[in-house]
Amino acid sequence: MKIICNKKIAFTLIELLISMAIFIILFSVTIANFRSSKRADNFKLQAFDIEDSIRATQNMSLTGKQIGGTLPGNGYGINFNILNNLYTIYGDRSDNTSTGILDVDDSINSTSIINKDIYIDDIFCYSIENEDYVSLSDLNESLDILFYPPRASIIVNSSLDYTECYIKLVDDDISGFWKITIDIATSRIWSDYVAN
Repeated sequence: MKIICNKKIAFTLIELLISMAIFIILFSVTIANFRSSKRADNFKLQAFDIEDSIRATQNMSLTGKQIGGTLPGNGYGINFNILNNLYTIYGDRSDNTSTGILDVDDSINSTSIINKDIYIDDIFCYSIENEDYVSLSDLNESLDILFYPPRASIIVNSSLDYTECYIKLVDDDISGFWKITIDIATSRIWSDYVAN
């Protein structure tokens, strides 16, 4: 005698709904992680872009690049404006009185605006006179780094008082900040992420 079993193998509606709910939860977590990862990557790229711009200015001094068809007599500078959240690479001309500071007579090479969600929170320089870091925003100063040819010697804000400066780059949606450091004695430039 033959026994016939008509049992169909299938999923119930509840099982399908549960598996769809799990899939939706996993998908939404993946999308959220992707967005936060993309934002962190943009933050990192902005810090590296600033670091590279400082190095490019230093290389212009080492190679003697012409800006506006002439060699800048006082070197090549990069100005960081905290209020407008931008930086400008320029050639410091020898026929003006404010050496090492960006002014209207200087030849502009390029101006870059920092990403709208990322901003320069502050700039700190180590002062020999004060034997401590001073905040340039507290002094209402921007940061001017001048690379003087032929060896790309560094002068900060037309002063020999500073030995090291760092730019604090912040994104409010990301904990921590990028610290872009310029060592004036060794001409070394590097970036570090500092977690809060």
